[in-house]
Amino acid sequence: MPARQPKPGYSIKIAALRSGLTPHIIRAWEKRYGAVCPGRSGTQRRLYCDEEIERLSLLRQATAAGHTIKNIVHLEEGCLRKLVAESPCGKPKECTGKSEWLAESLEACVAAVAALNSAALELELHRTLVCHGRTAVMHQIIAPLIHRIGIEWEKGTMRVIHEHVASAVIRTMLGDFIRCHCETSCAPHLLVTTPAGQLHELGALLAAATAVEHGWRTTYLGPNLPPEEIAGAYRQNYMDGVAISLVYPADDATMADQLRMLRRYLPEGAPIIVGGRASRDYQATLLEISAIHCTDLARFLCELNRIRRTRPR
Repeated sequence: MPARQPKPGYSIKIAALRSGLTPHIIRAWEKRYGAVCPGRSGTQRRLYCDEEIERLSLLRQATAAGHTIKNIVHLEEGCLRKLVAESPCGKPKECTGKSEWLAESLEACVAAVAALNSAALELELHRTLVCHGRTAVMHQIIAPLIHRIGIEWEKGTMRVIHEHVASAVIRTMLGDFIRCHCETSCAPHLLVTTPAGQLHELGALLAAATAVEHGWRTTYLGPNLPPEEIAGAYRQNYMDGVAISLVYPADDATMADQLRMLRRYLPEGAPIIVGGRASRDYQATLLEISAIHCTDLARFLCELNRIRRTRPR
């Protein structure tokens, strides 16, 4: 029997951009429900044709209208189009408005973390993503969820295992956001990481994904890097700014010196953006090194826009 020829088509990155889904959701829907059956390249990479991308888009619209994927995935395209056309818009979960929907979704995510139920957390985040988009997920679900977990962790009502459950799911979603974005060479370039001793990376990942969503090229280096390595990466790639996240501990005896060394090693005037729950405990040092202190994502975006306007062309 002759070998099966790979089906011509588009990469999963392009399929995600055109369908409005993330690569992670596409893979999950393929594996769990057989939503589509893409061809493969000679190197076994998925290849999606136009019809498969259209089907994925229809499934996204139908789930956004409140239908569960397992109940509609078997439908043919004609039935899906009819279902989407007949579905009321903007009333998922039988809620009266977006704010109520998001508040309910956040509480469901907190409950999933408390129950160590990663599948339920993943499902809730993806449902919000499909219904309201990336910005809503990042600003109104993931950011407050990270904050809530931190508070509960400090109070002793959540443990390290709860944070690990949340981190695994959120890291995958934010990583998909970063990888899926189409970069342009003329876009400003941001370096994102955490200093040595700062092992909690969700805040840094959220900052990186937010920057990408607003048109920045982003290099995310992961957590726990000494100042000389951060500065070395910055100089090698001709960055426009560096963003670091400080979460725990808040009383690191080495942090003030790390921040001073980072300022000394970076080019003169290089923007340093610092955020995270523990950043408020180093405000004197941040002022000393002329760092930009961001207490939330709104301030972070304002500073990114300011850097974009004032950076050398």
